[in-house]
Parts: sequence; C-alpha cells; structure tokens
Amino acid sequence: MELRDQARAELASSILSASGWRHVFASHEEDHAGELSKSNCALCYAIARAYAGCIAADTVVIGTDSRPTGHAIKSICTKVLSSRGIRVLDSGVSASPQIMAYSQVKGIPFFYISASHNPVGHNGFKFGDHGAVYERETWDQLKTALYKEVDELDSDTLQGVLNSADPVVEKAIGIEDIYLGFVLDTAAKGRDKSVFCEKLKGAGISLVVDYNGSARALCREERLLERVGCKVWAINNDSIVHAIVPEGENLEPCARELEKAYAQDPSYCLGYTPDNDGDRGNLVYIDPEGKAQILQAQEVFALALLSELCSAKGKLGAVYNGPTSLRSDRICEAFGAEVFRSEVGESNANCLADLKRREGYSIPLCGEGSNGGSIVYPACVRDPLNTIFAVLDLLTSPEALAKWTGDPKAGLGKVIAALPGFTTTPSFSSQAKLKIRHPDYPRLKTAYERLLELRIGKLMDILGKWGLTSFQEIQYEGPVSRQGKLEDGPKMRTGLATGGLKIQFYDKAGKAQAFIWMRPSGTEPVFRIEADAFDKSLHDYLLQVQRSLIEEADSALEI
Repeated sequence: MELRDQARAELASSILSASGWRHVFASHEEDHAGELSKSNCALCYAIARAYAGCIAADTVVIGTDSRPTGHAIKSICTKVLSSRGIRVLDSGVSASPQIMAYSQVKGIPFFYISASHNPVGHNGFKFGDHGAVYERETWDQLKTALYKEVDELDSDTLQGVLNSADPVVEKAIGIEDIYLGFVLDTAAKGRDKSVFCEKLKGAGISLVVDYNGSARALCREERLLERVGCKVWAINNDSIVHAIVPEGENLEPCARELEKAYAQDPSYCLGYTPDNDGDRGNLVYIDPEGKAQILQAQEVFALALLSELCSAKGKLGAVYNGPTSLRSDRICEAFGAEVFRSEVGESNANCLADLKRREGYSIPLCGEGSNGGSIVYPACVRDPLNTIFAVLDLLTSPEALAKWTGDPKAGLGKVIAALPGFTTTPSFSSQAKLKIRHPDYPRLKTAYERLLELRIGKLMDILGKWGLTSFQEIQYEGPVSRQGKLEDGPKMRTGLATGGLKIQFYDKAGKAQAFIWMRPSGTEPVFRIEADAFDKSLHDYLLQVQRSLIEEADSALEI
C-alpha cells in the first residue's frame, strides 16, 4: 500500500470534531511508547500543512500534554510550520489552560497537541486563538484542507521534512507566571489581589493532588495555592499510573491519599485529579466523619456555579451544555439567573456565553456540567484551578454561606449537602455508553422519535406516579437549542443533525424535573446517554427506558 493510502487509512480512523481532533498514534490505545509509524508521521505532516494553509498567523505558540507521542508529533509539526514562515513559540509540556492563557494574554493562536481525557496511546490537536478554541466554521475549513493535503501527499517531500534538522524555535518565555497571574486575576474579579489572597487563607484548607503524570504537574500551581494558604500534597507527578479520565474509580487514589494526609494534618480536606492536559479535574473531600468522598462531576460544576453566582452582579445568566443536570438550573433559580444551554463542546458554550454577554447578561461562568468543566470568565477554557478558587472563595464568604446553608461558618460538607438533590448518570460509567450499529445518527434520531411516539402514552402513565405530566423534545446544535414536539423532530434539526437530543419531563406546574439525553461522542467512538431526575428510582427507570428505546431503534435500521 502506498504511503498516501496508508495516510488515508489513518485519517479514516481519526475523530475530527470541533472539540479537537483525536487519533490513536501509538500501536494501540493503552501503549506508552512514543514512536510514530511512517503513516502517522504522514498524518501529522498533513495536519500541520492544513493548519499553516488555513490560519493567517505569523506567530503561533505550540505545546503538548505529557503523552509519550507528543514530542515526535511536535517535532514534525514544528518543522512544517517553520518551513511555512511561521514563528513558533514552544511552551514544551504544558497544560491546556496554561497555553490558552498565554494565547489570550499575548493575542496569538495556539497549536496544542493533546487528547485530553482519552487513553494514553491517543493523541490529537486543539487549535484556537486569543485563548479560545476555534468555532465550528474554522474547524470545517481545517478538515477540508486536511483531506486535500492527504490526497496530495508527496512521499519525497514528506521524507525531506522528516530528515531535516529541527528548526531553532523560541521558548514561550514567562508562560508559568502569565498563567498563574491570569488565574488569580480571574478569581479575584477586580478585587485587590493581596486582600483577596488573605481572605482565602481563612478557609484553612490544604489540597491533595493526584497529577497522574498530567501536564499540570509542570504548571507550578502550588506557588499560587500556597499564596492563599493552601498547602499542596502531590502524588504521581511524573508518571501515568491509572486511567486518565478524572471520574469514578480514577479518583480513588486521590481519595486514599487525602485520608492519609488528613490523618496527619486536618487542613488537608480537599483533593483533585486532572486529566492529561489539565483542563478537567474533579474533586474529593473529607466528610464530617473524616472519610474521603468522591464528588460526581455534576456536583463539582454545581459548586463552582454556586460560588460564581454568589459574587456576580447585574442581569445574571449561566451557560452550560445540554446534559448538565437540572441541579444547576435550581441553583440558577435561587439567584434569579436565566439558564441558556448549548451543545456539548467548550467552543459552543463560549460562543453562546459571548452572545448573551452582548445582549446585556452577566455570565460569570459557562461550561460543561456533564464532565465537571467550569469556564470562569474571562477564561475561555475549563480549568480545575478556577474551580478550586471558586470553592475557597465560597467557603470564606459568610453572607453567601448563610444564604445557601443557613450557617455563615458552614464547611464544605454542609455546602455539598445543601446542593439540590438530583441523580445523574455519571458520563463515564458503563451505563452511560452504548454501542450503536447504525452510523447514520440523523436516521437513528428519527427512528427513536417514531418509536417514542408509539410508547409515550404508556410511558407518561407510568411517570405519573412521580408527578410528571408532560414532556418536550429539545435539540442542540452548536450554540442553539430548539424545542418542540416529537412529531416535529426532524424539522427542528439542521442539515448536520449531529447534536444532542433530550426529552425533558415536567410536573403539573410546568417545572422540569427530569430528562433523558443522547449523543454520539465527538472525541471517542462511543454513543453517550444520560438520565437526570430529582428521584433516584425515577433516574434508574428513565435510564433503562432510554437504553431500551435506542437499542430497539438501532436494531430496526438496516446497516
């Protein structure tokens, strides 16, 4: 097989979405080796050429997460970008919030090599400018250019690039200080930073971090955390020792270490584990009995949302993705904040938040509750450090604590206990994933809707015992959500029809109390589903109904 055909095969197995491009660059997805095959070298070459041809930039900052294949991929891409006359600033191994803060402060594009939460053998690309990933239109242009570059791949030219010496590139000077300064500015929100840091010391909290070999281990974030009185007890700084996605059992090492640290020093009552590029990180905490508990991603997002709304002013709003729990809606309701929902993907949330700010809303936070990802304005990327600062800010705000818990001195456990009680399917549990035979998602959606139309009468009779009396279908595409009836489903969709589909259920007062949701993942070869409900038994029933409906609709379609 010619190299061009091999590169086409590699491209065919890649996932190309507006959340970033992902591919298994190692021999298999759990391989820790760093070498690239010739066909994968060709793919990297084509990607860098596509980028250089589409993005009008004379300077770009490039970096990687800590995956073993990152160095080899960066070497190829740097050679291509430099050969096209682009000045390359190298941030080395860096967390995505770090390189994106540098991009935002410096006003230049970023070229980030990472597969975020995917297994270690994966890698990928995230592109953007001024701290934010590009919107769908730019990704579509890049995708078209990539296919063209692969189709026109010349083996001799590629080999010349591979054999050439690494170009002399400049270091991204000061990236650590720029990032930490940006985080503090974001958290302080115009308050005197020295006074703000002294305030946060009142929380009396120290932090355990399981870096799991993440790029965050090199951010030097302990410098900033110690400034607010938060000692850092870090483990697994240098190696990836367990699965990367920071949810469920992957937080157990952090929980065990937190209990150990707490036994020696009770100030250690909070911990977190990031994913490999460090834009996501979920929490563990010490409960009143002295045991470490793992917070669900949706609860982590709710905590950050609560804190940000407590200190926000103006015409309040919040933006988050379709599968974010109704728990967050209840928090917004308590503050009189209007809720706006987008499709999954940080670019979609950022786009909608910017739109609403132009309409006069104060949007202190947007993001993705389904994975615990909080984007605190003016940041344009999820960052667990922003979440940590939001928690510390809340715990040192007696008026906010009194309003939410009735106790101006409430600790973290009491704040968590006061969160609205919803049960949500964890996004990375086995129950949240399905294997779908049929690749045509729009057809699957239509088959699902027709099947649900036949069953909805009986379903609503059963749901009546939980007080649910009506429902509505909601479609998400980019920053847009469209609501309507089941029979109008296809009419609500754009030509892409790739977004999430939600069926939301209401009580007799018209208040949303539960939903079921589905969408093919944009970053993994899985089909995601979710149920969210005010009652656990209702959640469990709706999740079973959702799985059954999708599997039956999928089976009814011809391949």
